[in-house]
Amino acid sequence: MHLEIQLYQHNNRQLEIEAFKTPFRTPLDTENRWVKLAKLVPWDFVEEVYLRSLGRKKEGQRALPSRFVFGFILIQEKLSLTDRETVDTIRENPYLQWFIGLKEFQIKPPLDQSQLCRFRKRFPAQAIAEISNRITSAAHKSDRSDDESSSSGDGDSANHGQLIVDATATPADITFPTDMKLLNKGRELLEKMVDVLHAEREPGSTKPRTYRKKARKASFPVSEGVPSESTESFP
Repeated sequence: MHLEIQLYQHNNRQLEIEAFKTPFRTPLDTENRWVKLAKLVPWDFVEEVYLRSLGRKKEGQRALPSRFVFGFILIQEKLSLTDRETVDTIRENPYLQWFIGLKEFQIKPPLDQSQLCRFRKRFPAQAIAEISNRITSAAHKSDRSDDESSSSGDGDSANHGQLIVDATATPADITFPTDMKLLNKGRELLEKMVDVLHAEREPGSTKPRTYRKKARKASFPVSEGVPSESTESFP
């Protein structure tokens, strides 16, 4: 959807990162995170939202490109910057200048920080949420595509390690609900509770008998799998 607006020039198709002019001898990295992010942003949808906010005005100053406007908003949000910090950061970074649609690196600030407030009004919260969802969806598709291409390029390489399929064949260092150690642990906790509660009673009160020595002695053979003399056998 493209509204006919004479005061807006469509240029959401940014030039390739290799064509971006910089005063540096080293070319810009095509694997930079901002270059990758630019491929995920739905620039056509961003322009639709931006054009709707402009209306059908045919007089006045020419509107800035949607990539320029939304690029500032996205950079500020992603880096958690203030308006002034956003302008300064973009002025210092050639990747960010390419991201917002500039054709070459420039030293002077791309705009005044006071304009960012108007930029944010062009993109309501609902539109920002939709753009964010589309970026996330595109990122997931890209990750799946990379995984598939990586797995297909491995040839005969196989995963290494041991996979336990049988649910009963689990490591022995895990305590199961039927483990006797849990019963013994519960007994010890109850004994501590008795000691704490008895300490709060009046001096001279008789402490309840817990038979902790006998219980501890009887628990060891059972927990080790050895039948105790005091345990009964059931048919």
